[in-house]
Amino acid sequence: MTTLAIEMPSGIAGDMLLAALIDAGAKSERIAAQLAQLGVGPLPLRCQEVHKRGLRALQLHVDVPQEALWRQFPHGADEPQEHSHDHHDHHAGSGHRPYHAIRHLLEHAPLDERVRQRAGRVFRILAEAEAAVHGMAVDQVVFHEVGGLDAIADVVGCCIALEELGVDRVCVGPLLLGQGHVHCAHGRMPVPVPAVQEMIRGRAISTQRVDFASGELTTPTGCALAIGLADSFTLPSGSNVANGVGAGHRDIPGLPGIIRVSLWQEEQEQQETHPRWNGSVHELRAVIDDTTPQDLAAVCNALRAAGARDVWQQTITMKKGRQGSELVVLAADQDCDRLAAMMLSHTPSIGVRRSTWQRWELPRRQIAVTVQGHRIHGKVATLPDGSMRVSIEHDDLVSAAQALGKSVQGIRQQVQAALEDEAQATQQDGEPHASGGQVGTRKI
Repeated sequence: MTTLAIEMPSGIAGDMLLAALIDAGAKSERIAAQLAQLGVGPLPLRCQEVHKRGLRALQLHVDVPQEALWRQFPHGADEPQEHSHDHHDHHAGSGHRPYHAIRHLLEHAPLDERVRQRAGRVFRILAEAEAAVHGMAVDQVVFHEVGGLDAIADVVGCCIALEELGVDRVCVGPLLLGQGHVHCAHGRMPVPVPAVQEMIRGRAISTQRVDFASGELTTPTGCALAIGLADSFTLPSGSNVANGVGAGHRDIPGLPGIIRVSLWQEEQEQQETHPRWNGSVHELRAVIDDTTPQDLAAVCNALRAAGARDVWQQTITMKKGRQGSELVVLAADQDCDRLAAMMLSHTPSIGVRRSTWQRWELPRRQIAVTVQGHRIHGKVATLPDGSMRVSIEHDDLVSAAQALGKSVQGIRQQVQAALEDEAQATQQDGEPHASGGQVGTRKI
């Protein structure tokens, strides 16, 4: 298992982390090519070597003078309330992006599933913090600089870079929060800014402070990346196989102005013991005996929207022969506390049990075909014997059938055959099984 360690001796921003990942071996050209598939125009990445206090590092620039090719709110529709976010990161920004629009973009972009999940988690953590700070619903949040094209490139680019490096697990060291104040649209604000303060609240992440007026060191985007990508807040052990150093755009007296990442390989003995059972998932369970099916279904939907990997309910027989339900949630390590709190807050249950299971995950990737102008995605899983299993994204299938005036059964066989052809073609072209690769554009 390949583990990435992130160390932040001068804080963290999105462009610093992406630069460090590229310096560690991720290919900027391949990252930019996949970013171009987001559908918001080209997002070119320009890297240059710099020296920070005598240390060599890579500095990143995202050249995005153009405005996003973004669907704006329909005229007259209810628009989310905006808030200002002008002091974050060292980007000029390229317009305001509502959180729900970024979420929709990630859901429909041709990205590897793990890239989609990681990026979605980062933006969700940031949106939840902004919603709490500004006293609004999460779907009302409108990002300003964090929603700019360069910031989107930073977040999604980092997640693509992790796939490029084959990273299975991310470990994050202490966050350096800075000291002093920043000036923004809200006025003179103390460091850390409110969004960062909200993100670290209630999370088992180590933080540090400097003893001088440094200004902002950990930006909201950087903080969301650190928390959203982290599987552990303890640095790993094992064999160090690669390193990368990313440079910030500020020169701060007393600080090197860099971020360091390192790739680690687990000890060989540990890898050979369980070569396939190298994943894990947490299972949260709550027993409920006094709620309606409608309310329980709404809780399940809310848990899925909040980042649960899967949610289901099952009927059980409780004490005294009463019928009840058991709510089961699969969650990543960093999401367990938040999802368990939701289960306790949104149901009458008074307790949640947690267990951890090893998991054997099949390598998978996404592909797509176009049926009479309608794009339909599919997922390709590689079985242990090397054969492939291809499944259709059912929502895409239903949408295409409705638009074409046909039944789902009427187009299913045609779409399935086209997806299987696409899966074979991309496999022969050398597309990796476990990463997203390039989503096909076959038309039928």
